[in-house]
Amino acid sequence: MKKSYRGLVLWMLVFLVGFIPLMILKVDGALLTRLTLNYTCVMIAALAYIIYKFDRIYWYNGVYFNKAEEAGRRRRDAYALAHFEKFKKLVIFFGAYSILAHFINISIFIDVFVMTTATIVTAISTMKIKL
Repeated sequence: MKKSYRGLVLWMLVFLVGFIPLMILKVDGALLTRLTLNYTCVMIAALAYIIYKFDRIYWYNGVYFNKAEEAGRRRRDAYALAHFEKFKKLVIFFGAYSILAHFINISIFIDVFVMTTATIVTAISTMKIKL
């Protein structure tokens, strides 16, 4: 295991650059907001997958590199996969919610509230996951 944050920095750059196509789109504000929220949700799940795939659990707050190294690959993989699975469910939930919200014309303020609350609940739910 080698400690590196290069992938995290790269993910941040890709995350930021990914907003450029959204800014170019000629859509109404509600759709743009929903697309932006979904993009953010997908990118958070993508980060969780990257952490799992490339064995970088020390990127998570509270997980120190030396403790991660001591845990062994099998435990690190289980820990990272459990995180990814929770954020994957968030993507599915919010994507379905967004489609429904768009067709029944729910306020984007509610969208932001739902996304923020769901993300916080998902993040808090990961605190139960033990290395």
